[in-house]
Amino acid sequence: MTAEDRVLARLHELYSDRSKHSVYQNIPLFARDALGYTEAINERWRGDSSRWEYMQHYLDFSNQSVLDVGANTGFFTLSLAHKYPDSVFTALEGNVNHAEFIRLIATQLGMTNVRVISGYLDLAALDSLAKYDTILLYNVLHHAGADFDKDLVSSRDELFGYLVKFAAMLRGHCERTVYQMGYNWCGDKQEPVIALREDAGKCLYTCRFFQQAGWVIEAIAIARRHKGAIPVSYENLPEDVIVAANACDEMTLRNRLNELLDPYMDTFSEFYRRPVFVCRQK
Repeated sequence: MTAEDRVLARLHELYSDRSKHSVYQNIPLFARDALGYTEAINERWRGDSSRWEYMQHYLDFSNQSVLDVGANTGFFTLSLAHKYPDSVFTALEGNVNHAEFIRLIATQLGMTNVRVISGYLDLAALDSLAKYDTILLYNVLHHAGADFDKDLVSSRDELFGYLVKFAAMLRGHCERTVYQMGYNWCGDKQEPVIALREDAGKCLYTCRFFQQAGWVIEAIAIARRHKGAIPVSYENLPEDVIVAANACDEMTLRNRLNELLDPYMDTFSEFYRRPVFVCRQK
């Protein structure tokens, strides 16, 4: 076995470690090409490529320090670090195998602007967190009570208050956050925070806790059908919806969301039915 073969075998071993969140993210296209390594992910189930297209189109990460919380196997950390070599990207990942996976790819490709920290961002860790320009929080916080902070979120009814507290504390550690969550507590379909078909309700729920925590909502992106290899794209909602969100005008917000949501939303994977929020400090 060559040295290259050993690296690829080690990457596969780390990626598919049979843990709770393994076989979860795509391998970034540039890394696939450079290493000759990939893993099979069904794009109709997962939303990594769709969110990456959204980020490239709508968000700028130039000359920034960025923390990717719950980075998994580093799809977003690595993709961003490749696109923005003058910025510094830190992956925070609780699974030690997945943290090593990110380090190994970054080392193999000479990506000196990638840092990796093994751990979870619970409230205790958040209190002492360094400050970043942007913090990515993709599909992490609904796992509070299972993967971290088990003593603080013992039921789905306690999640909202926890989210308000977490988001309020987060304001001391970044200027901007890009946020998405699942609406089943701990990922358990038997513990819905918001019912699957309540797509407008998901936006309302998230707007409420960001507003109570003192953030300004800059953008909300929802999924729409898209032709091609990537079946869904994320698009920002109109400005009047964002105004209503920041004013806590829930009647207007719900009415406009029901008008704007893709009528084929029911055919999407549950992952695609999670809106993306971009929030900034006041």
